[in-house]
Amino acid sequence: MKKRITSEVESNLQVGDSTTDIVEFLEKQKWIYDFDRHLNRFQARLPDKNAGTTSIHKYQIYLYVDDEGRFSRFDVVDVFNSV
Repeated sequence: MKKRITSEVESNLQVGDSTTDIVEFLEKQKWIYDFDRHLNRFQARLPDKNAGTTSIHKYQIYLYVDDEGRFSRFDVVDVFNSV
């Protein structure tokens, strides 16, 4: 799954893409996201497939932008929650 997420980002976003391009990409993927203005990044995650369930393992996607709001890099991070 991490490789699939990485591939999706790499094939759809290029360094220098605008904030509008990033938002369009996130909405097209139907990922849940917000923007952290203090860290200059979008934080996204895939929606839970089964509503009402708790997943122990998820992926957090961080899409960083520069001071002009242009895409600069990304990270896909494993996140583990306790039940």
